[in-house]
Amino acid sequence: MLDRIGRFLAVRGGDADPEALLAERRDRWLAGTVEEVAERIDALRDVGVTRVFLQHLNHSDDEMVALVGERLLPALEHPAH
Repeated sequence: MLDRIGRFLAVRGGDADPEALLAERRDRWLAGTVEEVAERIDALRDVGVTRVFLQHLNHSDDEMVALVGERLLPALEHPAH
């Protein structure tokens, strides 16, 4: 994950530290494994959230788009609880 954040920072420019950026935004970002992100979205669903906007700003990272489509979305269709 830190590698992916580092690549985003390289595209965006600047010299922020990926670990520091993640620590600063962890409560606002949906970041982690597919399972961790699905759990966070399920928790939002449990408190009445009906829509979540997923935004990935490194547009050249096709692997992330595939990961969301192939693993995250199916996990959300069948919540763990």
